[in-house]
Amino acid sequence: MKIKKACLNTSMKPIVVCSEKGKKISFINKRRISIEQIKIDGCQIQEGKKCDFLVRTSDNEYFIELKGSNIKHGILQLKESMRKLASKRVTRAFIVARRFPRTGASLLNQQSKFRREVGIKLELKKLNHEEKII
Repeated sequence: MKIKKACLNTSMKPIVVCSEKGKKISFINKRRISIEQIKIDGCQIQEGKKCDFLVRTSDNEYFIELKGSNIKHGILQLKESMRKLASKRVTRAFIVARRFPRTGASLLNQQSKFRREVGIKLELKKLNHEEKII
């Protein structure tokens, strides 16, 4: 799927922030490489399940869902967005949430299933997470 120009922001800033309704993830870009930030929900993809953002470098893709607490729905949103937009780059998937269910079999099973189905680890992070771009 071709990325719509209106949904794309390219930056070489030292910090690139994806935020929505009090939740955010910041990408630390010490090398100041070119980073593409794509607004998926409500811009690139208008209908169906979709995550909030895609952040891309020349080597990596980061799919991001900013959630209140419904992790199961966030997983579906990530999978659908990745199905439509993922390239051959190394990909990572994040759910940044206000709270997670208590760590237990259910959450671990969902993460394992995601890894089996998609081929990458699902990373669950708390609000205001910082991720270094390598």
